[in-house]
Amino acid sequence: MDFATRIRALIQRNKQFASGASPKDKILMEQENKKLEAELHGRHDGGHSGQRFSAGEGGNSSDPNIFLPGPSGNNEALPQPVMLAGERPRAMATVVTRVIEALTNEESGSIDLTSGFVSINHSNTNPSPVQSGALAANYSAEFLTRINVTPVKDAEGESVMVGSGGSLAYVSNGSTRRNPQAGAALKPHRYQCQKVNFDTCISYDELDAWTHLENYPELAKAAVDQQRNLDRLLIGFNGTHYAYLSSPEKYPKRQDCGVGWLEKYRQEAPERVISGLSVAGRNEDGRIISHGDYGTVDALVLDGWQSAITQQYRMDLVSVCSMNTLFNKEYPLVNAVAPNQSNKEMLVNQILLNNPTLGGLPAVPVPHFPDNAVLVTSLRNLSLYFLKGGGRTFAKNEPEFNRLAVYESWNEAYMVERYEAGCLIDEIKWNSGD
Repeated sequence: MDFATRIRALIQRNKQFASGASPKDKILMEQENKKLEAELHGRHDGGHSGQRFSAGEGGNSSDPNIFLPGPSGNNEALPQPVMLAGERPRAMATVVTRVIEALTNEESGSIDLTSGFVSINHSNTNPSPVQSGALAANYSAEFLTRINVTPVKDAEGESVMVGSGGSLAYVSNGSTRRNPQAGAALKPHRYQCQKVNFDTCISYDELDAWTHLENYPELAKAAVDQQRNLDRLLIGFNGTHYAYLSSPEKYPKRQDCGVGWLEKYRQEAPERVISGLSVAGRNEDGRIISHGDYGTVDALVLDGWQSAITQQYRMDLVSVCSMNTLFNKEYPLVNAVAPNQSNKEMLVNQILLNNPTLGGLPAVPVPHFPDNAVLVTSLRNLSLYFLKGGGRTFAKNEPEFNRLAVYESWNEAYMVERYEAGCLIDEIKWNSGD
């Protein structure tokens, strides 16, 4: 929603509220609309050229009552006569409306995988300690942009993979009847999208504290989007079952919010799960001090995917793992590099940062991945299905809890398209020699 549309919407909502309000409230709404109209005309006439509408501009009224927009049944934020203590009625009313618009996303219905950096314009802020707003450092959910995120029409159904039924070439003579082979084999794969909640809230104190930041709504939306997608990774790599009443205390990794990709392999393709093997422990010099089934994790992963994945599915394979797994692999090698080597920094940079590998394949470290597992597959073999139109968002002002709440849910399913195109090395034991 652009600047002019947002201001006109605020003016219209104030008029709707004023039509049934008390004389005092009606006067307040009329004063508010005059300020908004002046802001709108000022932008159009060039009076505020180069500036965005800031929630902290103007409106230093001493009236203690301000009005927060609340939701209707169709997710549209409409005004309600809810009173909060504050010094800037216009600033608070505006920022709450913008926060609701940002978090409820009027064009919702598809998963938003973006949560990029948002900058701040500080040209108009009331006298206060200098404050800046930027998205806090966090893990990246970029992994979701590299796999399939697919809308489906039905909450439950079959995903059909069409593959080859085997070799077709053969030779016959004129006296032998030709016998065609099946050229395409259909392999149905069931999925079930189940509801997961991603509710969030913002306290009144926080709204009061940050109304002067011009892009606070965008920052709040980016932070919520990022955390929601990180939670999807948390479920995708750690989910073991779906409970109709989850327990975050008992399952902090959200194991009860859905069946993730790794658990899909354990339950539906156990023949492609290699479990319980150990890796030798090494000392500071890189020498083995505790023997294991394999001398290195590279050897374990290489042997695993070479034996569990047939040649026709060995295209675009990667090793999905945790950062700790890469550290366990690379530390002995990096530590063995002599300090007096002139190319030490270059070697470390190439090994750890630019070209990480695991088991002879490109390594893809992902947040929330278990430290004792490696998933070998192509990224296109992993999917996140979501029910088209199944995303529901409802913003609600909750003065009894001093907060603005946004209730959101999605119906989702974690899918492995072809189990034969990957394998899971699970329950890796890291021998330490202690």
